[in-house]
Amino acid sequence: MALFDMPSVRGSREADKAIAAKSKTKSASVVTSRGNSLIDKINLIRQTVEQKLGKYRNRYRVILT
Repeated sequence: MALFDMPSVRGSREADKAIAAKSKTKSASVVTSRGNSLIDKINLIRQTVEQKLGKYRNRYRVILT
C-alpha cells in the first residue's frame, strides 16, 4: 500500500482492524480519517508517516549538493 494512495471511501472499523491483524508488522494500529477535508487528510498522512517511519525521526542527513 502506497503512502499517499488514499481511498475516497473508508470501510468499517472492523474491516480496518481485520486488515491490521493480517499485517506483517508486530504492532499494527488502525488510523482512520474522521472527515473529508484537506486538513483531515494531511493529518492522516502525518499519523501514517509517524507510525511507519517514527523510529527514524532522529536519523537524517543534510544534502547540500
